[in-house]
Amino acid sequence: YYAGEARFHLPGSGMPLLLILGIFFTKYIVGVELALQPALARDTAFTLQVAALYGLFNGVFLARATRLWRLTRSGAPTPVLATA
Repeated sequence: YYAGEARFHLPGSGMPLLLILGIFFTKYIVGVELALQPALARDTAFTLQVAALYGLFNGVFLARATRLWRLTRSGAPTPVLATA
């Protein structure tokens, strides 16, 4: 984070791409499973597992955003973030 310019330098990383692909494939697989077995929509265990997986994805994105926000609040000189 460059405090003087109020901007970040974030080098490229495969982590955000993998997270987005994970979300896409999860949504795809859940859609296929629900099309093949509509009764899964009422299955509590299936619903909780899918919700937990989506929550994990959201938690990773939230953790990254929180870390970047903390950098802006601390006025840290110029650390470079290499991963998500």
